[in-house]
Amino acid sequence: MASRRIAVLGCLVSALAAAAPAAPTEPCALAAFNELARVQTRIKAMATAHAATLAEKLELAMDVPTGYVMQAPGNERFRDLFAATDANVLAAILTDMDHDLDTILRDGGAWRYRCEAYPTSNVSPRPPDAKALAARRAIATRTVAAHARADECARLQNQVLGAPEAKRFAFIGALNGCYADLEAARTRCEGDFAEIEHVDSFAPYRASLAVSNLIELRHDHTISSADVDAVRARVLPMLDAMRPPLASFAAPSRDAFAQKDPVAVLYELSGALKRLYSPCEGLWFGESRCIVQPESCRKKPN
Repeated sequence: MASRRIAVLGCLVSALAAAAPAAPTEPCALAAFNELARVQTRIKAMATAHAATLAEKLELAMDVPTGYVMQAPGNERFRDLFAATDANVLAAILTDMDHDLDTILRDGGAWRYRCEAYPTSNVSPRPPDAKALAARRAIATRTVAAHARADECARLQNQVLGAPEAKRFAFIGALNGCYADLEAARTRCEGDFAEIEHVDSFAPYRASLAVSNLIELRHDHTISSADVDAVRARVLPMLDAMRPPLASFAAPSRDAFAQKDPVAVLYELSGALKRLYSPCEGLWFGESRCIVQPESCRKKPN
C-alpha cells in the first residue's frame, strides 16, 4: 500500500515537472527566461486579485514580447485586457495570458533572437578604461559626421529630383561623391559598432519594442499622458546610462518628450530610439543614375 502511494506521488511529481517549463541553462537565455517568469508571476497575482490598474496594464503591454504566441499587443487578448471592466472577465483574460506565457516559456523563441543579436545582454557592461573610452569617442565623432553627410546628401537628392530631368545630369559628380562617401561610411560604421551593438544596444532595442507595443494599442486604447509618463519613466534612466558612442545620439530621444500630442511623442521616440540600436542604418545612398533617371532603374514588365 505504501509503495502504491509512493508510485502515485512519483507520477504526480513527474506530471508537475512536465507541466512547468524547463529553464534553459545558457546564461543569456536563462536571464530572458527569468525575466518573463517574473512577468508571469505579476499576471498570476493580478488574476488572483481579479484586478489590474491602468499602470499595471501598461507595464504588461511594454514587457510581454511582441510576436510568437501572444502577438503582443495587437493580439485580441491585449485589446480585451484594456477594455475589461468586469473583475471576472479581467481575471479570465489574465488567466489566458498566463497560459500563453507558459507556451512562450516552453518554445524559447522569445529569447532566441535576443541572445543571437545581444549575446551578453544578461551581463552589466564594465566601464571602459581610458583607452577604450577615447576609441568610443572617436567612433562617436566619425558616426555623427557620417550622419551629417547623409543628411547633406539627402538634401542634394531632393534638389536633383525637384529639377527638370535635362538639368539633373549636372549633379552626377556630386551624387557620385555622396554614393562613395556613404558606402565607405557605412562599412566603417558597421566595423566600429560590430561589438558595441552587441553590448550597448540591447537596452534601446527593448525600449523601442515597448514603445512600438503601445503604438499598436492606439486603435483600442486612447494614448494619453499616462502612457507617455510610463514610457518616460522607463526610457530616461536608460538614456542617462548610455555610454559613448551611443550617448552622442541620445538627444533626439529626449527631445521626443517635448511633443504635446502623446501619440506624436511615441512615434518620434520610436524613430529616435532606432538610431541607438541600429546606428548605421541611415548611411545609405542610391546610385546616381537611378536618381537622375529613376525609370532607368525600374524593372520592366515581362
